Amino acid sequence: YANSGKKSKHHPVKLSNERCDCSKSSMNIRRDLQEENEVTYVWATGGHSAAAGHGNLYNESYTAFAERVAQPVFESLGIRFEGRNYAMGGMASAPELALCLNSVYGPDIDALVWDYGMTDGPLYELAEHYAFRAGLMPNTPTVFLYGTDVPDTRSDDVKGRVGIMHDLQYRGMSTFAFDDKSYRDATSYIPDMAKMPVEEFSKVPEFLKYLKCNNKAEKGDPGCGDHKYTNDKFCPDRNYMASWHPGWKYHALKGTFTGLFLVEQLYQAAVTLHDITTHKIPIDSVNGADPSSILRYFQQLEDDDRKEFLDSTYPSPAVGEVNGDEVAELFYRTPSICHTQLLPSHQDKVLGGGLDHAEGITMDQYKEETGLNIDDPAEAQPMKLIKDERSRQVCDYELNRDHKDYYFISDTDGWSSITVPSDEALKEYATGDKSKGAIILCQTTCDWGECPEGDLMLSAVEEGDLTITVNGKEVTSVVQLSERNRCFYIAGKKGLYSWGKNERNPQYEIKTRVNKENSALRLSSFILL
Repeated sequence: YANSGKKSKHHPVKLSNERCDCSKSSMNIRRDLQEENEVTYVWATGGHSAAAGHGNLYNESYTAFAERVAQPVFESLGIRFEGRNYAMGGMASAPELALCLNSVYGPDIDALVWDYGMTDGPLYELAEHYAFRAGLMPNTPTVFLYGTDVPDTRSDDVKGRVGIMHDLQYRGMSTFAFDDKSYRDATSYIPDMAKMPVEEFSKVPEFLKYLKCNNKAEKGDPGCGDHKYTNDKFCPDRNYMASWHPGWKYHALKGTFTGLFLVEQLYQAAVTLHDITTHKIPIDSVNGADPSSILRYFQQLEDDDRKEFLDSTYPSPAVGEVNGDEVAELFYRTPSICHTQLLPSHQDKVLGGGLDHAEGITMDQYKEETGLNIDDPAEAQPMKLIKDERSRQVCDYELNRDHKDYYFISDTDGWSSITVPSDEALKEYATGDKSKGAIILCQTTCDWGECPEGDLMLSAVEEGDLTITVNGKEVTSVVQLSERNRCFYIAGKKGLYSWGKNERNPQYEIKTRVNKENSALRLSSFILL
């Protein structure tokens, strides 16, 4: 299922039996086809544990299968195709990830997947925030909505997620919704192992064998549940083989659909370019014999769409007791620089060498160290980066890359500090825009809502149990973005906008001290607006 990019045709198109007029979605592909230098089309998957492929090998996720299908076809036309599976178990799509899109997925992406149905639940505004922030990224990536039945009618006054995607098209963005029901319906054409003689089993292709039993995917007899994962061949003691996580065959089906759709888009882009160069599609401003003229034309179309998006209106969210109008521009229009320890991330790949936080230590190693208990903030020690070992599995084959690593500050540390963004991060992510002077700190997500004993909330600042300073100025209060997340605006004497307002590319030395005995603060991201 796809939404047409043209405003004159905002209607659903079944990809199985109709051609999609996807003028905006294939625009980045057409631009890549016209580039003379080596180019890469980057597909980034954001989502929950099922999207990450938990329970399977890392190369058995639908992103990996989509890459296998699309990569050779793209390369035949001189475009390198890269699929980034950056989904993370137990994470909602916003606000932390939405405000950290460049640092997590990379400023170079051309397509961004939203696949957070299990973790976002009925909070449709999270998908809206995620997609709006994608519109600020350098390439204005196409947003692909996964895990939603189409249409997703809610009520007269509440837009479903597909409605949000339609709305964004009117604002100049390219969006698609993949109907999750279509994947389930596709299994009606798959052989049912329970309804065929055993002697016929050997004739069923490997990718379809034991996928469906008694009209159910990956469960039931004879053998669909037993063959859901490849743990009989690789990593038998792997984690996350849960009932709600799809197995490798379902990932293969979804990834193949995705890859074939991308190939279809590439084909349409190539046909459009051919028709322009042969004057089948006459365009007054384009010399079909001049590739640079065609490239300028498509770049201008992209620039026009981006301007349309930036000039459009945006929602006005309520954040705690703060008036929605005050934070709407921060949420939806203000460029951000995010320093995050969530993995996987573009930040770690580019700035950390992709070494899986080689500088981090385990909690056991931290406990072996003697607390320095530094009383003088001028001598504050660097914040300790803790590697979350619970999600790191030992196997000869890669299983998952997503880890909720974090900075850990306990009452025995005294003063700890960090400077954000680093000089390297400024070079990679800075936009040159003037700062609004706002800072958001996000605490590590507690899986299943169960936080460790002594876990301290940032609201402890107002109770005197936690002290935070920014460039020597004390944080006096915090505002939680919502009860569903652990992200807070930190405010000083001048309110939310106390930190480097109107400065270009400011850097902040943030110092913390936990004052409550047997307590600790865990921070995953620093977001500067």
